[in-house]
Amino acid sequence: MDATRPLDHVSIKVEVLRYPRNPRFTGRNWELLFLDLWLSTSEGRACVVGGMPGIGKTQLVTEYAHRFSKSYDCMAWLPSSDKGIMMSAMKHVCQKLGIAGEATDAETYTQAFKSWMSNSKNWLLIFDDVVDWATIEDFLPKTHGSSLVTTRDLRLIPSGTHNLQLDSLDPTSGAEMLSVYLGWQPETISENDQALSKAVSEELGGFPMALAHVGGYMKRHDLSLRDITERLRSTKSCDLIWREKYILSTSPHPLPLGEIWDSTLADLRSEERAILELLAFFNADRAPQYFWNSRIEDEPQRAVLGRALEELQHRGLVHRKRIDGIMYLSIHRTLQNAMLSGLRYGSRLYYCTLENAIAMVRSACPRREPFDVADHDLWPKYDRVLTQAESLRLRVADDRLPHVVALQLCDVYVEVGSYLHLQAAHSRAQPLLEAGIAMCEAMRETLSASVHATLLLLSVENKNALALPQRTSAIAACNRAITLRKEHPVKDAKMDDLLLADALRARGRASLETSDFPNAGTQLLASFDLMLKHCASHELPYGFTAAYEALSLVRMSQQRQSEALDLIDKAIVTAGLVQKPSAAVFLQLTFNRAVILFNQGDFKEAWKVAKETLRTAEALFGAASSSALSALFWTAHAAYRQGVFHEAERNLRDVLRRSTETQQWPPACVARARYLLAKTLQAMGEEMDEAMQLKREAVAAIGQQEDSVTMTDFDVRISIYHGRSAIEADESPQSPES
Repeated sequence: MDATRPLDHVSIKVEVLRYPRNPRFTGRNWELLFLDLWLSTSEGRACVVGGMPGIGKTQLVTEYAHRFSKSYDCMAWLPSSDKGIMMSAMKHVCQKLGIAGEATDAETYTQAFKSWMSNSKNWLLIFDDVVDWATIEDFLPKTHGSSLVTTRDLRLIPSGTHNLQLDSLDPTSGAEMLSVYLGWQPETISENDQALSKAVSEELGGFPMALAHVGGYMKRHDLSLRDITERLRSTKSCDLIWREKYILSTSPHPLPLGEIWDSTLADLRSEERAILELLAFFNADRAPQYFWNSRIEDEPQRAVLGRALEELQHRGLVHRKRIDGIMYLSIHRTLQNAMLSGLRYGSRLYYCTLENAIAMVRSACPRREPFDVADHDLWPKYDRVLTQAESLRLRVADDRLPHVVALQLCDVYVEVGSYLHLQAAHSRAQPLLEAGIAMCEAMRETLSASVHATLLLLSVENKNALALPQRTSAIAACNRAITLRKEHPVKDAKMDDLLLADALRARGRASLETSDFPNAGTQLLASFDLMLKHCASHELPYGFTAAYEALSLVRMSQQRQSEALDLIDKAIVTAGLVQKPSAAVFLQLTFNRAVILFNQGDFKEAWKVAKETLRTAEALFGAASSSALSALFWTAHAAYRQGVFHEAERNLRDVLRRSTETQQWPPACVARARYLLAKTLQAMGEEMDEAMQLKREAVAAIGQQEDSVTMTDFDVRISIYHGRSAIEADESPQSPES
């Protein structure tokens, strides 16, 4: 056949595709539609599909070629990672088309192929895994025909070329893909398994190759979704999973995912690899770039960092995004796992990298003066450090770090835990505080005593706010902290006394939570005496504020409401002595004032103050925050006691609705709100069936007998810092609603 003969008359369909259709292909419907629409237009001659290794580029174009094969007379697949490989594939295509005759030299069949492209119209060429644009440039369609290109390197794409950047699968699509690879039929999957599948997908970052790999691993080892979730969260087990062979990934990639990552990372320079290794310990979605910048002092080093980040970004291994003026780095979770695997858990390199990561987080963490609280202006910095601290906790939970490094991390846990406690994000704070306590207990007491005591006291206060059952353990933890303070002084008499005063104050609060009011008062007054020995209130405002506040709650609980109101007002005045007073501290004090007014019987004023507190809490922390929910409850409670039932009902329904949006409000608080709503409906004489159901649910939540329950049964299960009724709250309201 003449190599240059036009082939317009050829009616035989020619398909030279490298891979068969994947029967387990799922999702990507929008991307397939995009490719079809673009390549169907007159200007849609070429489209580049970009993305990191394993994201599904080859699978997508394979599915496109098979799904839309009727749109083309000829389709040819040209692997393009190397020019020699591509030319060999092109020769094979020429032979299938019958356009190169007996020619064996590259020049002849190249010209034959170009001539065929010029004289034929309805064809699709797929250039897979392009690493050098010059390799394919001469074969891209100029006037007719279409081409699809896949590449990992975003720098290759010429300006103006249409491209589609593949992202990970969303949790639902990822769960669907995992189910397909497990061989499950959609109608047989339970709701629980659907939820667990989504959790696994999220753990893998929706990474298609990882989902396929894990599906094969689960089938081979007969693992449940819960089993694989636990293994994926263990650094050591995860390494074994990624290195498992012969379990099935996808046809273009027969190697285990771990080996594919190894080959992808093999040619990285040391500075590029070091960035990825550090990112393995940080939050995958948002690590501030200034963590690196702040550790570089000279311009040449900054230039090296910039080039390394640019190279990683072009390869699709790291993404950079500016949010609120801060540049963040992100890395795919499966690449994180690959980097951890490469560090070899427990090796010297592993620990050196981990130490550097901890040092970076500690240096970025805001530093408070002793006994101060986190300045409102610094909250954004705490937020940026917080996500990294949480990531580190997951990475080092089973590690024995060098003591100096462990103390640095415990110091971070103290700062971040204090910040979260201040924000009423108690559920997020507790795991960090407990991790720090466990690390301190593994160290010599002489090294860890100071930070250990601080973590113990923070944990007690935080658990109280969570309404966790810890009456006895809280007292024991405070006593332990007092012992640590006494036996391991910091060699400064004033600081030793002030730290001990802080521990005694916490001990008093713990007694207050257990309704041991005499002991609470004794401990708090002892704390006062130690502070007054060295300071006036303006010299240690937050210390005196906390003491006045705690003592006011003791007096409220003893039904000495006038004294309680004087003390809480002193606390508010003292908190105002700080140069930049904490809005969060004022919020808690104002909330306590509303509760004291309520217990004094001044429901109208309590209602007014509670509403003010609610507005502040919503502005500071959001409508579903723990602080806002507690303020809204007491707004409703004050309305109920005034007989303003419809407003009380509206507020209580609102608080229950909001509480479903957060895990921050303690279950006992939710039960108390249900109980008060039941009483409100009964007082209104409306919705009696609903009222009885609400009461049953509330009583069941606290394990009491329905006939004998009162509001006090709920209050004793709730921290006094969420508000308690010292008066008998089940009395009839003052007056009916008009």
